[in-house]
Amino acid sequence: MRWFAICVDDTSKKGRYTNTVNLLRKYFGDFLIATYLNAVQESRYDDGYISGIEREVLLKTLDTLWKNHLVNMNKLSSAVNVRSFGHRNPLEEYKIDGCRFFISMLSSTRRLTVESLLHYWSSPKESEEIVNTEDQ
Repeated sequence: MRWFAICVDDTSKKGRYTNTVNLLRKYFGDFLIATYLNAVQESRYDDGYISGIEREVLLKTLDTLWKNHLVNMNKLSSAVNVRSFGHRNPLEEYKIDGCRFFISMLSSTRRLTVESLLHYWSSPKESEEIVNTEDQ
């Protein structure tokens, strides 16, 4: 778990572990991609089915996170109005925090989509039952 401590350590942001963090991110990213491609190849489904599953998982994840983002933006507008009492420009505060929320949403979308796809291809029959039950 030392690598995890390095990844979240404040010194990694200052440059002390930057090379190690980037190397670990690349290694684990490559490992996840290879694992996913291997699981997809072992499933022996055709490309149309696979791209359909990928599209469905991405859209469900994005839809859920987008709804949460809209709720957060609504809450942010209320919070920004309070900040105006501190002599800050509410529009600028809203833009800055809204951008942060959006970037966070995109990051979560990537992470959850990859997690869902890896879970789906690790046990496609169980996942297919779950997808079918959610649709009903």
